[in-house]
Amino acid sequence: MMSLAKPVRSWYQPPVPWPYLAGVLCLAVLVGAVAALGMREEPAYSSDRQQRLAANIGWPDGWIVADGPIEPGGESHRTETWLYASRGVAVRFLDGAEVKPPVPIDGALVGSRSEVRPSAFHRGMNLADIEQRLGEEGARLEPFESPYSGSEGYMFVRSALLITILDGRFFTAQTY
Repeated sequence: MMSLAKPVRSWYQPPVPWPYLAGVLCLAVLVGAVAALGMREEPAYSSDRQQRLAANIGWPDGWIVADGPIEPGGESHRTETWLYASRGVAVRFLDGAEVKPPVPIDGALVGSRSEVRPSAFHRGMNLADIEQRLGEEGARLEPFESPYSGSEGYMFVRSALLITILDGRFFTAQTY
């Protein structure tokens, strides 16, 4: 004879782990995103081509970096000119890509060699970030004339660098 009684279920049923795991995962992602925003620092910029060049012939004796608008109100790009005095050439980059074959230069035009690499700076940095990275306080250059409104110039003597800040952020650097 067939029993019409309902099967008895245990009072304890282990929870299905997927909803809980998904909740923990979402919470971890949220905490990570909040932490990343609070500690946001863009990495310094150095392309694969620049890394290969530095590995093959060394970092430049002198350099010029601009990371922002090419002209006032224009599009932002990162331009770099690496000066190799001993080789008598300058290598130019636009957003990390070499834009022309090396250009001949007079090696006497290159100033003292800075220990700071051009990849040390990016437009996400402010003056305090730069001073912390260099381990010295910049001397403000006054008067400072520029076609870019909101720009300020600073000289970092120990690092042998001139740096421009535009609207509170890194804009240009060059060795001297």
